[in-house]
Amino acid sequence: MLSPFPAVLPLAYCPSVSGCRALIRDKEKPEVIQFWMEDKYIATLYHNNTQKGPVFIVSAKWNYFNCNNRLLIGTLSQDSIIAVPFHSFNENLMTPLPVDISNEFIQQCSADFYQNDPENVTDFCRDKIFSLTTDFNGAAFSCDCIARGSESFCCDEYGGQCKCKPNIIGRRCERCAPGYYNYPECIKNATFLSATRVTAGISHECKCSVGQQCDEHTGQCFCPSHVEGTSCDKCVSYAFGYDPLIGCQKCGCHPQGSEGASLQCDPNSGQCLCRESIGGRQCDRCLPGFYGFPHCYPCRCNVAGTTEEICDPTNAQCTCKENVAGQECDTCKPGTFHLSAANPKGCVNCFCFGTTDQCGSSMFPVSITSFDMSGFTVNDPVGNVTVEDSIVKYTAGEGSPASVYFNAPITSGSDYTSSYGLTLYFQISSNPPDGPHAMSSDADVRLYGNNMTAEFWAPEQPAKPEEAFTVRVKLLPVGFTSHLFSFSPGVLQYCRFQNWGKFLSRVRLRCDLRKWRSKLYVRGHCAAIQIVSYVDEKIPENFLLSTGQPVTRADLMMILHSLQNVTIKASYYNNPKSAELVDFGLEVAGEGLPPSVMQASSVEQCACPAPYSGPSCQHCAPGYYRVQSGSYLGACVPCECNGHSGSCDPDSGVCFDCQHSTHGDHCEFCDEGHYGDATDGSPYSCMPCQCPFSPTNNFATGCQVSEYGQLLSCNCKPGYTGDRCDRCAAGFYGEPQRPGGSCQPCDCNNNNNLTDSRACHPITGDCYLCEGNTDGRRCEWCASWYHGDAISAKNCTECTCNKCGSNACDNKAGTCDCKPNVEGLNCDSCLPDYWGFSRCAGCHPCHCGIAASSTQCDGENGQCSCRPGAAGLRCEHCEHGFWNYGEYGCQKCDCEADLSMGTVCDVRTGQCHCQEGATGARCDQCIQSYLRIPTYGCRRCDECVHHLVADVDRFGLEVDNLNMTISNISSATVVGARLSRNLKNVAKFAEMAELLSGADYNNFVGDARGALSNMSLLFNSAERTFAVTGEDVERTMNLTDEANEVLQDIRRRAAVCYIGFSGIMREEVL
Repeated sequence: MLSPFPAVLPLAYCPSVSGCRALIRDKEKPEVIQFWMEDKYIATLYHNNTQKGPVFIVSAKWNYFNCNNRLLIGTLSQDSIIAVPFHSFNENLMTPLPVDISNEFIQQCSADFYQNDPENVTDFCRDKIFSLTTDFNGAAFSCDCIARGSESFCCDEYGGQCKCKPNIIGRRCERCAPGYYNYPECIKNATFLSATRVTAGISHECKCSVGQQCDEHTGQCFCPSHVEGTSCDKCVSYAFGYDPLIGCQKCGCHPQGSEGASLQCDPNSGQCLCRESIGGRQCDRCLPGFYGFPHCYPCRCNVAGTTEEICDPTNAQCTCKENVAGQECDTCKPGTFHLSAANPKGCVNCFCFGTTDQCGSSMFPVSITSFDMSGFTVNDPVGNVTVEDSIVKYTAGEGSPASVYFNAPITSGSDYTSSYGLTLYFQISSNPPDGPHAMSSDADVRLYGNNMTAEFWAPEQPAKPEEAFTVRVKLLPVGFTSHLFSFSPGVLQYCRFQNWGKFLSRVRLRCDLRKWRSKLYVRGHCAAIQIVSYVDEKIPENFLLSTGQPVTRADLMMILHSLQNVTIKASYYNNPKSAELVDFGLEVAGEGLPPSVMQASSVEQCACPAPYSGPSCQHCAPGYYRVQSGSYLGACVPCECNGHSGSCDPDSGVCFDCQHSTHGDHCEFCDEGHYGDATDGSPYSCMPCQCPFSPTNNFATGCQVSEYGQLLSCNCKPGYTGDRCDRCAAGFYGEPQRPGGSCQPCDCNNNNNLTDSRACHPITGDCYLCEGNTDGRRCEWCASWYHGDAISAKNCTECTCNKCGSNACDNKAGTCDCKPNVEGLNCDSCLPDYWGFSRCAGCHPCHCGIAASSTQCDGENGQCSCRPGAAGLRCEHCEHGFWNYGEYGCQKCDCEADLSMGTVCDVRTGQCHCQEGATGARCDQCIQSYLRIPTYGCRRCDECVHHLVADVDRFGLEVDNLNMTISNISSATVVGARLSRNLKNVAKFAEMAELLSGADYNNFVGDARGALSNMSLLFNSAERTFAVTGEDVERTMNLTDEANEVLQDIRRRAAVCYIGFSGIMREEVL
């Protein structure tokens, strides 16, 4: 391994932006620059301790100290160490190569147009700027600081500013600062000192005004021009505008223009006090509208048509606005109309959509178009809009946008060119959101039309948008300023006005003119104001396109011609909580509107060329249509209808109402059934075909005719056939041979094959051969016992109805129409308690009687199930020999066999049918006057027995009557009379009883007699009590009851007697 070579690297200052190169030399022999090296080598750089000067090497850094002993450290830009073979070395290798670091410098140091503040400039930029300036200047400059005024001989390397002593200025610190004098002491002048400074017994005080300068050596004050006073603190006579530095200006008042020839002016503004009709700061010229200084006579000019100067002050020549002509500027130039003071050009250029330059004011009556407030919407899909009392109310929703607009209910594409120069107005209020909020800067109104958007900003925004306020928008382009109306002299009290010629400011006054609250605008910043014009209303210059460009008259007319939408700002606050649109209106003008005091002088009436119509020639005249060529809306050209129509669509050119049997967009084709060339322009270009005859029955699309006009063949329309199209084709019906007749398509709902001539009646159109289970004159419904949609779905399927139990099946729904008393989805069973389903005539009610064991009968024969003793189909009666029909059946008849007529009894009472003389439910007794004889039945008794029984019955009736009488009378006398009569009857009965005699029956007679005797005793007892008082009546009635009981006993005994007597009679007979 070779020992290291001691060497040195002499480095000099390198001002080149490309860098420098240096050779490594032998330390002992500096002329030696060659060293023996192997493939790999190490170069180590050490600083030189013995070297004098500020620069030395430390680990690839270079350091130096400036004169302020501030250590500056910079980077040694060591790019590379190159070892060159000795035979390849030449001196050209030491030539620096250009290194472009300008991009880095531009990126880091070009901010603020390369304004790098020395206080915060980066080291990179500081170094590069230093290198550039030293390279430009050829070397670095010497500080050259003056010792008397500097605190150090070192200066700022960035700019060279020396560090000055207090109150001393200059790069080299060579002079006193303003307000100081006597360099280098630089004593402050007296106005800045609390006490007068005295040096060597001499006062250096100078009494200068604040900001006044004095001699920097002596302290003597310097007065500016036209300034006087020991302290230079006031203007000289006839001067104004004192300034401690600039001084004053001469008034220069013109003696002939100033009031009283005074040369004095206002000490602040310099305005001279002018005579009437004279203006200017120096009263050296006539006011606008006057001429001939110093007399200043009024010019005869129409101020609406003049510029601000009104007239030439020397010759009274009126200075007309751009579009105004006439000696007095009172006439619009050709191609313009509507002279207005508000128009900076005086008159409006005729627009007429580029068709002509001849127009005038239409003076149409003006009306206000109102809109249905319920038609307003908003651009907020989540907000809510309601209308109450014609007020549109908007309420924001969750996620509503910050900017919200009402959309007016204007028909899209409407023509509002007649509203040019008129007013759109609305009244609105907007409520802010909860919490912090900000005002919106969006446009108040936006107009959309013809792919353009015009935005309007009201000049005055509401201080409190939550309170309803009105916005009025003049539909005028940018450039209009105000309406001006001249006043006659003396209408208003005025004060002097100076400096009229230069616009300095605008002053707003308010006055009550003819009881109308109005605004006055004047120009000029002055001590006195002379009012010469009255401004009715300020027209803001606030219409801009969405691109930011000012809206021109052409832009506004194009938008109004096809107005698509008008939006009104609801968000006067960003993210409004709610808003209310109280009113909205738009002024329009029109020839057909009712007369009005307002006339539309701003709406043009153009002298339109023949192809155009409308006030602004915005429409094509009848017989013309628009093509998209030329400017604005395009050009109107004649309709191309080949002479067969006089009108066409004004936009597309498609002809209307083609005549002469033609059709087509341009009436270029003959109608069906005609032949010829429609483009030759003749009314007879298209002639009808005789297929079969014309004009009513022409059924050909065309025909072939010989050159002599003879019909050769017909091209029949669909549905017709035959050589002359005189028959209906298959699938069609009608009578084409009849005048006025035609062939119509058979309407069979595609449910049969209409190519079959049998499928449709050729005259009536009735359909036959219906397919797919369909039926009807038009095959329009499903066939019987099929259901579905025969027209659309074509799904007629067989019904599931039981035909025996159904009348029919609904041909659409498939529901079954059951026969009477039949039930089930498919009508397949009788209703409960009905029978007879299999007979296919409906079901019959069972009507089972109460004696049936069930209400349901047999389903086939209707037989009810009867309880014991009941019979009949419905168990409605008893069987023979049974009675007492009821819910438990019938009871068997219980008749006495030898006294009844068989075993049958009454079905309701059970009474057996008795033989003669028999009685009783079972026929087990003989009736009175009959006597039962074994095996012979009951035999009739003798007549006397019958009479006795009859008398006993009559006696019973008498007793019954007696009971009733006693219950109805209160007199005992009546009771006694009745008892007396009964005693006679008792005696009569006794006589009858004597007739009954016989050895075997004496006991019976005796018993009867005994009973009669007892009754007689009872009646006698009652008679004896007749004399008693009414208190014994009740007792008497009790006796009567006992008499009734005796009577019943007599009846029983008489019956026994009768039976016994009857038996005696039978024995005697035998």
